[in-house]
Amino acid sequence: MMQRVYIISNVEILALIADPLRLQILEALRTASYSPMRLSKRFNLSPQSLNYHFKILYENQLIYKKFEERKRGVFESFYMATAHIYRVDAKFINKSETEV
Repeated sequence: MMQRVYIISNVEILALIADPLRLQILEALRTASYSPMRLSKRFNLSPQSLNYHFKILYENQLIYKKFEERKRGVFESFYMATAHIYRVDAKFINKSETEV
Protein backbone atom coordinates (compact mmCIF):
# COMPACT_ATOMS: atom_id res chain seq x y z
CA MET A 1 0.00 0.00 0.00
CA MET A 2 3.00 2.26 0.31
CA GLN A 3 4.03 4.04 -2.87
CA ARG A 4 7.53 5.24 -3.60
CA VAL A 5 6.71 8.92 -4.25
CA TYR A 6 3.72 11.02 -3.23
CA ILE A 7 3.40 14.18 -5.32
CA ILE A 8 2.04 17.16 -3.37
CA SER A 9 0.05 19.24 -5.80
CA ASN A 10 -2.10 21.49 -3.61
CA VAL A 11 -1.42 24.09 -0.97
CA GLU A 12 -3.62 22.43 1.67
CA ILE A 13 -1.50 19.28 1.77
CA LEU A 14 1.68 21.35 1.67
CA ALA A 15 0.46 23.33 4.69
CA LEU A 16 -0.35 20.11 6.56
CA ILE A 17 3.16 18.74 6.27
CA ALA A 18 4.82 22.10 6.92
CA ASP A 19 4.21 21.44 10.62
CA PRO A 20 7.53 20.21 12.11
CA LEU A 21 5.86 17.55 14.29
CA ARG A 22 3.93 16.14 11.33
CA LEU A 23 7.17 15.95 9.36
CA GLN A 24 8.73 13.99 12.23
CA ILE A 25 5.74 11.65 12.31
CA LEU A 26 5.94 11.05 8.55
CA GLU A 27 9.66 10.41 8.81
CA ALA A 28 9.15 7.82 11.55
CA LEU A 29 6.29 6.14 9.67
CA ARG A 30 8.28 5.76 6.46
CA THR A 31 10.26 2.83 7.84
CA ALA A 32 8.11 1.33 10.60
CA SER A 33 4.51 1.18 11.77
CA TYR A 34 3.63 3.00 14.97
CA SER A 35 0.54 3.80 16.95
CA PRO A 36 0.19 7.29 18.42
CA MET A 37 0.75 5.71 21.86
CA ARG A 38 4.04 4.04 20.87
CA LEU A 39 5.35 7.05 18.97
CA SER A 40 4.47 9.34 21.87
CA LYS A 41 7.02 7.47 24.00
CA ARG A 42 9.69 7.91 21.33
CA PHE A 43 8.93 11.64 20.95
CA ASN A 44 8.34 12.20 24.66
CA LEU A 45 4.92 13.76 23.96
CA SER A 46 1.41 12.98 25.12
CA PRO A 47 -0.53 10.38 23.10
CA GLN A 48 -3.40 12.88 22.81
CA SER A 49 -1.28 15.43 20.96
CA LEU A 50 -0.05 12.76 18.55
CA ASN A 51 -3.59 11.41 18.05
CA TYR A 52 -4.59 14.83 16.74
CA HIS A 53 -1.76 14.89 14.18
CA PHE A 54 -2.27 11.24 13.18
CA LYS A 55 -5.95 11.99 12.54
CA ILE A 56 -5.12 14.91 10.24
CA LEU A 57 -2.50 12.90 8.33
CA TYR A 58 -4.85 9.92 8.03
CA GLU A 59 -7.83 11.98 6.84
CA ASN A 60 -5.63 13.50 4.12
CA GLN A 61 -4.28 10.10 3.05
CA LEU A 62 -0.69 10.86 4.01
CA ILE A 63 -0.65 7.81 6.30
CA TYR A 64 -2.66 4.58 6.31
CA LYS A 65 -3.72 2.10 8.96
CA LYS A 66 -1.53 -0.98 8.63
CA PHE A 67 -3.05 -3.11 11.42
CA GLU A 68 -4.77 -3.09 14.78
CA GLU A 69 -3.66 -4.80 17.95
CA ARG A 70 -5.94 -5.63 20.84
CA LYS A 71 -4.57 -5.16 24.34
CA ARG A 72 -6.69 -5.52 27.46
CA GLY A 73 -9.86 -5.07 25.43
CA VAL A 74 -8.68 -1.87 23.73
CA PHE A 75 -7.69 -1.64 20.07
CA GLU A 76 -4.47 0.13 19.19
CA SER A 77 -4.12 1.18 15.53
CA PHE A 78 -0.72 1.18 13.85
CA TYR A 79 0.00 3.41 10.86
CA MET A 80 2.57 3.81 8.12
CA ALA A 81 3.35 6.61 5.69
CA THR A 82 1.71 6.31 2.28
CA ALA A 83 5.04 7.02 0.57
CA HIS A 84 8.78 6.85 1.06
CA ILE A 85 9.24 10.28 -0.52
CA TYR A 86 6.96 13.33 -0.46
CA ARG A 87 7.72 15.70 -3.32
CA VAL A 88 6.12 19.02 -4.29
CA ASP A 89 4.84 18.99 -7.87
CA ALA A 90 7.03 21.20 -10.08
CA LYS A 91 3.92 22.57 -11.81
CA PHE A 92 2.61 23.67 -8.42
CA ILE A 93 5.84 25.51 -7.61
CA ASN A 94 6.01 27.19 -11.04
CA LYS A 95 2.34 28.18 -10.80
CA SER A 96 2.89 29.74 -7.37
CA GLU A 97 5.89 31.71 -8.53
CA THR A 98 4.06 33.23 -11.49
CA GLU A 99 1.01 34.16 -9.42
CA VAL A 100 2.92 35.99 -6.70
